[in-house]
Amino acid sequence: MNKIKIITPPKASTNIDLDLVNLTEYITQKKFKGEWQGGGLLGGEYGYGVDYKNKVFSMKPYYWGECDCGWDEFYDKKEFTEKHSKDCFQTKLGKFENNLKKKGVDFMGKKWVDTVNKWAIENGHKSGWGGCAVYCDCGRDKKFEKWINELIKKFKGKSSKETHKDTCSLVLSNFKHYKSGLEIRWYKWIGRDMEYNKKISNKEWKKIYNECIKSIRCIK
Repeated sequence: MNKIKIITPPKASTNIDLDLVNLTEYITQKKFKGEWQGGGLLGGEYGYGVDYKNKVFSMKPYYWGECDCGWDEFYDKKEFTEKHSKDCFQTKLGKFENNLKKKGVDFMGKKWVDTVNKWAIENGHKSGWGGCAVYCDCGRDKKFEKWINELIKKFKGKSSKETHKDTCSLVLSNFKHYKSGLEIRWYKWIGRDMEYNKKISNKEWKKIYNECIKSIRCIK
């Protein structure tokens, strides 16, 4: 009899993950009197975080929506129209790859990679296949980089590396402890693709966790 193996995304498992789940439950019981806050099967009833903020920390579930700071709308109205020159490596690469397609060479197959690698080296890209898809020697890409940086400056407000404002729901952390500056992000539920803005020891975390718990005990 064949066995079926079901693989699911990771759930809360580390001390920090589990404490965040416990914190979610504590807030839910204290502030929302146990009212269901949208927990699901994979993350568990309290595995998604909850919308809450006080003077010590803030927490919010994974954001499913779109940009709400104005950057996407601002950027979509702009357009960089300059093309690579006819003598640029990118233009030549495009023509060379089109010829390979016409000859029936499998895209990204071994023959394709070997052929493009040899051609790239012969045409001035010392790294060969590696990075050839973004190598430009006509100056167009440098102009684009300058253009995008100037565009970001015109977009008023402190921005992240993705150019959204730090207040945009797309870049806000799911958990933030103000005093330590610790920020934690997760994908969909706590324990999945966890990201930290700084390294933290278990001892430091326990102190932060206890401060968070203490800060919400006064909720009636």
